[in-house]
Amino acid sequence: MWLQSRSLFCHLRLRRRFASELRTIRFRTEVTLMRKMTTTDNETTAVGRAALDPPEDVRAMKTLDRSLFKKLVTVPCVLIDETELNEVVKPIKPQLLKLTNLKAVYEDETDRTKRWILLSPDRVKTIVDLSPSAQGVLAEKGIETLRWKQIELNYDNWKSDRILDAVLPDDVEKSTSYSRIGHIVHLNLREHLTEYRFLIGQVLLDKLSGVTCVVNKTDTIDSTYRHFRMEVLAGDATAMVANVRENGCQFEFDFSKVFWNPRLSSERERIVEKLPEGSVLYDVFAGVGPFAILAARSKKCRVLANDLNPFSFEYLEKNVLLNKVKNRVTAFNMDGRDFIRDVVGPDLVECCNRSEDDREFHVVMNLPAVAVRFLDAFVGLLSARPEVKLTNRLTVHCYLFCKGADGTLRDVAVSQMRSVLSEPIDSTHVEVAHVRKVAPNKDMVRVSFVVPDQILFAEDDREKPSKRKRSDDSDCS
Repeated sequence: MWLQSRSLFCHLRLRRRFASELRTIRFRTEVTLMRKMTTTDNETTAVGRAALDPPEDVRAMKTLDRSLFKKLVTVPCVLIDETELNEVVKPIKPQLLKLTNLKAVYEDETDRTKRWILLSPDRVKTIVDLSPSAQGVLAEKGIETLRWKQIELNYDNWKSDRILDAVLPDDVEKSTSYSRIGHIVHLNLREHLTEYRFLIGQVLLDKLSGVTCVVNKTDTIDSTYRHFRMEVLAGDATAMVANVRENGCQFEFDFSKVFWNPRLSSERERIVEKLPEGSVLYDVFAGVGPFAILAARSKKCRVLANDLNPFSFEYLEKNVLLNKVKNRVTAFNMDGRDFIRDVVGPDLVECCNRSEDDREFHVVMNLPAVAVRFLDAFVGLLSARPEVKLTNRLTVHCYLFCKGADGTLRDVAVSQMRSVLSEPIDSTHVEVAHVRKVAPNKDMVRVSFVVPDQILFAEDDREKPSKRKRSDDSDCS
């Protein structure tokens, strides 16, 4: 009995060793066959990620020719019965071939009871590249090696980033980041990409769902009205009125006539979160109302919002109605300095005369190219009413651009602010927050501080600066 058991044990060990050696032989055979595969002129011999890239022939294309993106590739696959599909696909799913507008599982052309499952050649080269569970399921179905099948890829199978990466020359920076404003895509292309701009525009129009127009910024932002010249690269040049939803609010505006930067969405939400419920907000450069309307809706603030651009003012009033905050938001169409002196000042006096009114007062000045120059409007703002006692503090949130090393941003920002105000500000009570990087050596920051009484009630005998002028800053957002 003992001899029989030992004989059986040895027999099982031999079988396991034989099975292991057989798998090794199959693996080596698959690799050898894979390396020896030959293809026609229209086929690719590459296996891996390169095989799934667009053809090299499209490199440096300047006019989009979709027909040149056709490419034959050979991919690993398995053929199974339709009844086994669910059981096989589940463990094999991470290795499926995933390309846009391409079915990784489809019916066999000659036998409708069979299904082809296409695998990604950059993840799977032999059956041992599959997970143990996937190998086990395939072994149960009698599948011990992978098949290889030729398929045709075309322009529709790649997303915009892979198309542009294949088209643009290797020796140039390929950054083509964009902003999405409703159905409009806004680009700010570097000079070395201008010769490819129409191709880039058409690719984005083709690939991005819901986009009907692609534009490129062609000039610096006019800091007077905060809009810029643009060139339509692809799509409907007349479709400039956008509808945008941000932070739970709806906005409508003509993108060619007003300023809008979706990248500031989080910053707008961050500022409004700082506002106490029911406080007063003075928005000096309100645009079409992203700060003002969010504050009125989410914090029930009383808002006085102003913008010099007549088109911004028009859409500000429309958006106030659209978001049903007409009872909380009052719109003005004035120069920012006049708004501070002729509207903010008197409103502060009126609020302070109501002894029961203890709301906080906040001022937002989002025009970073020139906003800091308007801080002088607060100097002596209440000097004509020395009897007024502020019932609560007046906090200013001013945006500006800083150029310098990251470690000096705070010093640069505070220095800019102090150069405009007549009285020193205690820097320990100043919050300087980095908003975003505009260029490699240029940052947008926010300076938040409480305006001291000695500034509000100071005698200001200085000559008043002129109205807002055009700035050479390339980004007013």
